[in-house]
Amino acid sequence: MSVFTPGSYFVIDDVELSGTEGINQSKNLTIQLKNISPNPVNNLFTINFSLPKTETVVIELFDVTGKRLLNIVSEEMARENRKEIDLSFIPNGVYYLKMITNSGSSAIPVAVQH
Repeated sequence: MSVFTPGSYFVIDDVELSGTEGINQSKNLTIQLKNISPNPVNNLFTINFSLPKTETVVIELFDVTGKRLLNIVSEEMARENRKEIDLSFIPNGVYYLKMITNSGSSAIPVAVQH
């Protein structure tokens, strides 16, 4: 017996992934994330992080399916960093902010609620 029928819809809630490498898995990240505020985000939020050395940092926003929605920054950074990010044009929902350096990457959930 099939659970799904053509034309039917369902909602997935409280999903937890494990055992595979995805956008939510860290690998030897050298970024020390200090905070994101506010979370949930209304329009603007600030991310504070530090790096042990100067290196290229890429910050991107993904939806829950893994689709990249926004390339926020891609530049050389050093030490203490503070970035203000505008998500006023992003629909309400849960997203992942992915931070990538030469030595690894990490993603953190960000809720958008206008």
